[in-house]
Amino acid sequence: MTVKPNAQILRTIPLMLLTTVFCPFVYGKTIYVYAEATRANDGSSWPNAYWCLQDALAAARSGDEIRVAQGIYKPDQQAVGKRRLGPQIVASGDRTASFELRSGVAIRGGYAGFGEPDPDARDIRLYETILSGDLNSDDGPGFANNAENSYHVVTGSGTDTTAMLDGFTVTGGNANDTYGYGGGMDNRLGTPTVTNCTFSRNCATRGGGMANRECSTALANCAFSGNSARWGGGMYNTNSGNAQMANCIFSGNAAEDGGAMVITKSSEATLRNCTLTGNRASGGPAGGIACAAAWPTVVNTILWDNSPNEIDLWESSITVIYSDVQGGWRGIGNINADPMFANPRNGDYHLKSRAGRWSPHTQVWVQDDVTSPCIDAGDPSSPVAFEPFPNGGIINMGAYGGTAEASKSPSGLHAKYSGGNGTATDPYQLATAADLIALGEDPNDYGKHFILIADIDLDPNLPGGRVFDKAVIAPDTDPKNDDFQGTPFRGVFDGNSHAISHLTITGGSCLGLFGQLGEELSSVGEVENLGMVDVNVAGSGGHVGGLVGCNSDGASVANCHSAGAVSGKYGVGGLVGGNRGAVTQCYSTGVVTGMYCIGGLVGQNASIWSMPRVAQCCSTGAVSGKSEVGGLVGWNEGAVADCYSTGSVSGEAWVGGLVGSNDDGLVTRCYSIGVVSGRELVGGLVMDHWGATIDCFWDIQTSGQAMSAGGTGKTTAEMRTAKTFLDAGWDFVGEIKNGTEDIWWILEGKDYPKLWWEAVKK
Repeated sequence: MTVKPNAQILRTIPLMLLTTVFCPFVYGKTIYVYAEATRANDGSSWPNAYWCLQDALAAARSGDEIRVAQGIYKPDQQAVGKRRLGPQIVASGDRTASFELRSGVAIRGGYAGFGEPDPDARDIRLYETILSGDLNSDDGPGFANNAENSYHVVTGSGTDTTAMLDGFTVTGGNANDTYGYGGGMDNRLGTPTVTNCTFSRNCATRGGGMANRECSTALANCAFSGNSARWGGGMYNTNSGNAQMANCIFSGNAAEDGGAMVITKSSEATLRNCTLTGNRASGGPAGGIACAAAWPTVVNTILWDNSPNEIDLWESSITVIYSDVQGGWRGIGNINADPMFANPRNGDYHLKSRAGRWSPHTQVWVQDDVTSPCIDAGDPSSPVAFEPFPNGGIINMGAYGGTAEASKSPSGLHAKYSGGNGTATDPYQLATAADLIALGEDPNDYGKHFILIADIDLDPNLPGGRVFDKAVIAPDTDPKNDDFQGTPFRGVFDGNSHAISHLTITGGSCLGLFGQLGEELSSVGEVENLGMVDVNVAGSGGHVGGLVGCNSDGASVANCHSAGAVSGKYGVGGLVGGNRGAVTQCYSTGVVTGMYCIGGLVGQNASIWSMPRVAQCCSTGAVSGKSEVGGLVGWNEGAVADCYSTGSVSGEAWVGGLVGSNDDGLVTRCYSIGVVSGRELVGGLVMDHWGATIDCFWDIQTSGQAMSAGGTGKTTAEMRTAKTFLDAGWDFVGEIKNGTEDIWWILEGKDYPKLWWEAVKK
């Protein structure tokens, strides 16, 4: 399914701008404006909408929102009379009339209006709302017949940030008076907020599209195109003006100097993620930005194909960083490379990408045969925000950077996985099969932090999937050797409650998603919160698991689970093949087969360096092998505490419902209920050499075994009674005599004990 980046065609305003310039409104009433409304003309609803925007502005008070439907609205118009009495809109022809913004009042365009199936539907392209200064409706090409046009279509003077203009096309302004500031919009001594607006075909002496005088206007997602002025075709900033522009486009504007904009007289304008292209200066050196006694800042911005130059400074300084400037410009992260716009002739300045770019004309994602160098090239400290996946964890340059329309990053070309930087606070993000494979192929990243941000399917029949012949991550480089040879994974892998499905491996030894987790005698290597679904791991050697082949001393696996089929020669477990570290709050439901040391969850739980631990875990799948076969653990020389197993277990010798061979290990507060069968040395719970089994039980009825080398046999009824376990000191929810950790719980008389974390997760 193809999903549009934003159903209302409104590019997402960057979070940083929102928190910087937008103050909360004290919401009042909603006032409606639609020139085609047919009823009361009092603004109370879409049928009763005001016919003229000026009437709504006159009625608005701080906290109100004005919604304006599609159509053309002019600042010299006011409504009189009623429709049935004839002409109801009067145009004064007053060039000084302007739509004056008011503090605390938000004016929003792009609504469908009365008569549409959903009058509140908002799409600023489909339901274009035009504020026009063409009072006689006779403008021609090249600004012909505009002598009578409004001086300023909109003014935002004397306002604060709560004065908002959102979702309009502003056109036809002609500021040809004495000083000539701002044909489209003039702002003085104010801080209005302007979003999702287009300023087109306006002209002035200074600032064809907009002028900001002693004014800190905030603009986001705005476009300035085809405007003209003597100075500053698109915009003019002067006298300490500090306009803040984010995700704006300046294209096709013309002036004697400063085709896109002029910044002068102590102004400190800031451009962030903007695109300036195709602007022209006929008499000065700067087709892009002309600075005179000013100190602007430019970040993550593209200045390309502005004539004759991109930037000109006169008694000024400018900070330009992480930007693409044609001809080059000194600054951190700046580049000089063709940005590869999608279709600049038709006004499409999205960046080409092999991974996909949004087409505003066809409303679908399309793939190119090249990728723009501006992708993943912005300031690393800027938030990626709403950029779609895959992205490289670094914001794109240009007007769509940080938005839902940002071009995607081809994994492995510009992106490092699907985001992040590999630290504990910003882990690498994994979203695709390609991400996992890329991690596996780069041992240099085995010590970094990772987080899954989506479920990943490794099905060999799907794109990106495959049949592996070794572990995906940290593979064994010598599978014929019994011990792991290679680079272990020493970082942190957070599954984030996501699952990896259909992992298929046919290989030798040390198999699983991870070949080896952690290094010997080092407390490194963690995997947590991860599910392995429908795995099919088949090894010809030892240490084979659905998740980890070898879990080293100090390494840990927590809150993980696996399901599917796992097989091998020895040290085979549904989740972990050989454990020398810690496995906690994990479970396995898969079928496990092999020869020696075969367990439903862990094959071998043993180490010569430390006391490995399996705690608060369970397994439910069928387990079969030749020797040392257990429903939970095949061979145990470590600690197994607060665990259970319910699956069937079969073998020839050293077979136990929970542990096959408890060789100098310790098993406490555990039970098993599965059918247990074998030729010799078979126990309902465990078979021992010299190990200890304390406060443990097995069901003599369901297991078919009356004997065990450790534990106490009970009937099914006794196994479903809390007292059986409470008397043995098991810590249950709701009691404090045996502890306060709340490890176990039970449905009295109906089921066997379960681990409390199972209930919490459900």
